[in-house]
Amino acid sequence: MSGGVKVKFKGLDAFISGVEKQPAKVKQEVGNIIYETALRVEKSAKKRAPVDTGFLRDNIAASKVDTLTSRIDSFAPYSVYLEKGTRFMDAQPFFQPAINMEIVTMYQNIKKVIKEGG
Repeated sequence: MSGGVKVKFKGLDAFISGVEKQPAKVKQEVGNIIYETALRVEKSAKKRAPVDTGFLRDNIAASKVDTLTSRIDSFAPYSVYLEKGTRFMDAQPFFQPAINMEIVTMYQNIKKVIKEGG
């Protein structure tokens, strides 16, 4: 989310380093899985986002950064306050639950591609 919440995955650097050593075809397939996962997270986050004016929902977007990197941003400036809550309001998480829903499937799909060698 823009300027707010970053999600860090344990072991990600080692994972990327391992994928980088794979043949180009495998790297491309892994990158496609990562981007497809980002698109599913975007869709899920939009469904979970609280709607008043629709600005929050309309400003969640996935994008591909490079072969092995995709990102999902929530460009509404108040996204982090809804996701995490404040001392004045309870959290209304929409982003992290969307990630949690997809992450295991993504790793299973990537593991399968690497095991099969593309």
